[in-house]
Formats: sequence, C-alpha cells, structure tokens
Amino acid sequence: MPEDKERRRKKIEDNFEKHLPSIWKRARENHEVLKAKFIEENNIGGNSRITFCVFCHSNEVLNQIIEFPILSKHKRFESIKLVGKKCCKCSVEYINAREVRAIECIIKIINEVIDDNEIEQDNTGKQVKINELMESAIGKKEFERQKELHQSRVLKPDYNESMLNLIECVICNGSDVPNKLLELDVAVEGILSVNVQGAECAQCGEQYYFSNDLKIVEVFKQIIKRNTQNN
Repeated sequence: MPEDKERRRKKIEDNFEKHLPSIWKRARENHEVLKAKFIEENNIGGNSRITFCVFCHSNEVLNQIIEFPILSKHKRFESIKLVGKKCCKCSVEYINAREVRAIECIIKIINEVIDDNEIEQDNTGKQVKINELMESAIGKKEFERQKELHQSRVLKPDYNESMLNLIECVICNGSDVPNKLLELDVAVEGILSVNVQGAECAQCGEQYYFSNDLKIVEVFKQIIKRNTQNN
C-alpha cells in the first residue's frame, strides 16, 4: 500500500514537472495580454470609476473609445466618440452619467440651433438675384464656367441638396471635393469628437464644414465645460 502511494506521488510530480513549462508559458502570455490591455487603457485616458462588470463580475473593465449615434433633427451630425468602459469578457459597454448628460446637452443644442436657411422653402426669386450679383462680380465668362462645374457636380454620386456640394477647392483649385463624414474634435468631459457631414478635397485634403455646424460644436463645448465646473 505505501508503495502505491509513493508511485502516485512520483507520477504527480513527474506530470507537474512535465507540464510546468507550458503552464508558465500560458501565464506569461496572459500577463502580456493583460499588460497590453492596460497600456491601451492608459493611452486612451478617461476618468471612469467603474472597476468591475455588473453582468459577468469580471474585473477586466477597461477604457475604450465608444461611438454613440446622435438621434437629432439635424441630419448632418451623425455620431459622437467618447471614452467609456468595456468589459473584456462579455463586451458590455459602460458610459458615465456625466458623459450621458453631455450627450443629452449636445442633442438638445443641435435640435434647437437649426439654421432657418435649411428649412425647405421656395427660394427661386432669391436664387435669381444671387446669380445676377455673382455674374456682375466675377464676370460672365467666369460665371458660365462655374455654372458648368455646378451642373457636373449635380451628376456626381455624392451630391445631396442638404450638403456642401463644393465645385472647387479654394486652396488648390481641385474640382474633386466630395461630401464626406468628417471628425471634429471636442475633447471636453470625456467626449472626444463628433462626426459631422462636410467635404474634403481629394487632391490636397482640405476639409470644409457648414459654418453653422462649427458654431453648434463651439456652443455645446462651452456649455458642457460650464456644467462641469458648476458640478
């Protein structure tokens, strides 16, 4: 009987020594994976205090960049990027209450600050007057050239009446300036940026936005800052 115990003990020790290198290898790999995740988290930044997942109880809940859709009347604003938390085990995402309040503020401002010029109405007479002034200012030849460019622009697949639809880049005079979803920096209270429809020159990369959209972004940046200081 003692011999059987000794044999089993020896067998367990042999198996442990045999598998020990692979155990250490897996441990080191897991350590490197976790290390990479925490380095990524520190690079992203953020002030979330969430430390574990309420669904799977994992403590691997790290900072992640989350894209949040904007549901507003102003269709050019599409989404917001912010720093949140994501469980590495079950992939549940968490956003702090202060970021939720900031998003609500953004949507409210976007809904309230809509340019009256964007409301559909009959502007035929107004456009005729603008054309007359343009022809007088730049000359008939240049006016006809721009008119031809505009007619060509209407035929392009990205053309949309509610977008910029530029015919030329003012920097390089390139004629390929398609409408494009662009990213505007916010960097306030965990909100990194907002995606808004604009245009970008295919030749030199110059970006264009509606001036009203830039004003909207500046307004909600200031209001979020003020609310943060008051809290």
